[in-house]
Amino acid sequence: MKDRSEAALPPLVVVLALDDPQASFKIAGELRAAGMRTETYVGTKKFGDQLKYADKRGAAIAVMEGSDERAKGEVTLKDLALGAELAKNIESRAEWVGNREAQISVKREELVQKVREMLARGQT
Repeated sequence: MKDRSEAALPPLVVVLALDDPQASFKIAGELRAAGMRTETYVGTKKFGDQLKYADKRGAAIAVMEGSDERAKGEVTLKDLALGAELAKNIESRAEWVGNREAQISVKREELVQKVREMLARGQT
């Protein structure tokens, strides 16, 4: 449960450090410059640990840019609250793997705009 000081903070965006920490810090800097509360994960390289960290911090969105996304000029955005809600109704691993409603890939230059849109949707 969030205390009063956490409830007053804007939603948190966590940038995962997949394979290039400098790229992750650059993304976080862009989001901060746009006025968004943003952290970059700096722990282990394990993807699961990074998502657990974002969840534990109460992040609204996780931003991912690995080498595959970078090669396509994209980033992946995961709406963590929507993902958690959708997971409540999933009964099998196959269904979970196939369900990507909470995760989208966007062009890298659209990062700030799309994160802003996702955060706005979560606050209504």
